[in-house]
Amino acid sequence: MIDLIRLSGSGSTRCSGRVEIFHNNIWGTVSDYNWNLNDAEVVCRQLNCGTALEAPRFGQFGAGTGQIWLSDVTCSGNESSLTECKHTGWGNYYYGHYYDVGVICSGPIRLVGSGSTRCSGRVEVYHSNCWGTVCDDGWDLNDAEVVCRQLNCGSALEVPQSAHFGAGTGQIWLDHVTCSGSESSLTECQHSGFGLKSCGHGQDAAVICSDLIRLTGSGSTRCSGRVEVYHNNSWGTVCDDGWDLNDAEVVCRQLNCGTALEAPRFGHFGAGTGQIWLDHVTCSGNESSLTECQHSGFGSNRCEHGQDSAVICSACGRVVRNTGSWPWQVTIEHNGKFGCGGSLITNQWVLTAASCLSYINLNDTVVFLDRHIQPGLNPNEVNRTVEDFVCHPEYNTSTYENDICLLKLLAPVNFTDYIQPICLASESSTFHRGTSSWITGFGFDYEDGSFPIILREVNVSIVGNSECQCYYEGDKVITENMICAGIRAGGKDSFWVTANFIYLLIYLSI
Repeated sequence: MIDLIRLSGSGSTRCSGRVEIFHNNIWGTVSDYNWNLNDAEVVCRQLNCGTALEAPRFGQFGAGTGQIWLSDVTCSGNESSLTECKHTGWGNYYYGHYYDVGVICSGPIRLVGSGSTRCSGRVEVYHSNCWGTVCDDGWDLNDAEVVCRQLNCGSALEVPQSAHFGAGTGQIWLDHVTCSGSESSLTECQHSGFGLKSCGHGQDAAVICSDLIRLTGSGSTRCSGRVEVYHNNSWGTVCDDGWDLNDAEVVCRQLNCGTALEAPRFGHFGAGTGQIWLDHVTCSGNESSLTECQHSGFGSNRCEHGQDSAVICSACGRVVRNTGSWPWQVTIEHNGKFGCGGSLITNQWVLTAASCLSYINLNDTVVFLDRHIQPGLNPNEVNRTVEDFVCHPEYNTSTYENDICLLKLLAPVNFTDYIQPICLASESSTFHRGTSSWITGFGFDYEDGSFPIILREVNVSIVGNSECQCYYEGDKVITENMICAGIRAGGKDSFWVTANFIYLLIYLSI
């Protein structure tokens, strides 16, 4: 029989408070000697309160009274009840209630499944006395961000879909979850109602969080802000002594935020509070996490929070709003009419086709960002006029060889959750036959058709250039500077649906 356990004390909730257990018909507390997250994890699971976020000590929820039942509790974290863990025996502690332990649990949310960790796994919520999954209809990084924050797991890195951590069983509690990203719990987000869903467990949603690092502070975003690391059950900042781009590079990569653009110092995103965990951080830039870099030791510093370090990452290549959101997609208009598309590669440069710009007048050209509907009704849309463009000097208008151009915006754009740069392939990248690729744009619905008003996406596979040449009619030559993609039967490509294959330049978003 599992022992009775409860959380009590000043400021306690159903899933946070002073730990008390029922023994010999009396409630009693637990002493904090060697109390840690493994012990707290057992309590949270025993109470159906998700995962352990913190393991408070020193009577944080107030001193209890009467019996102190347990001390020196040592759990592996897998036990089904606290009394299964090793301890010194019942009632063998005499040093007072000042040392009463507590727990802070995530509440009615947890991450589970095959290959799951404390901060990655299938999302499950607790409702009506049972755990259930979340359907991945519309599941995106904003939703995952709420889950990661609720679990004290830093920032959301990925939103795996299609039951990435295995299919759950039983209830599917939530569907069509829509979070802004600022909610304190997943159930605060809009959803279709508990138990109202149109999916099976093959669509169970999941998250992969950054775990022990996060970006926060005034004006912060998912990929820019004050750097904080999680240690000894609390978040703390990093002093900026010696802080540089190598250190920032490690943080950006750890958070799946592209490359480091800046390494701000002197509390750029505001001064933190509490612990300053790291100082004199020295990274080569190749480490997988910030704590792998050399530093002066946790808590060893001579800094104030006015020296809190920060990062600004490129955040390139991430889809931030939902599966159909391509934040690097731009629309280029000439004289108020749609011209072509392109991809944002920095905050002031756009990659597009030379064939799109060879005939334009810069004074009549406008670039739109986050325009997914043509035209209008895009609340986060931004536009810029054009300062200059540079096309490949060997562009051939007949063969479309070297059909590539860079377009410079008159003023830089600010990166947001809706406007981000795409990651470019390296010079040594190889696109093998059969590689899956995505193409986006406002292409024809059918041959000789009209442009659609909603941004389209299509998934096609890379085709060998020799094979592609066999299917391509006319005098166009598929060269080694081109990438060919499509399907033999036709029906999907970047121009119109009746073509068999298409040839692309060195980028796949046109």
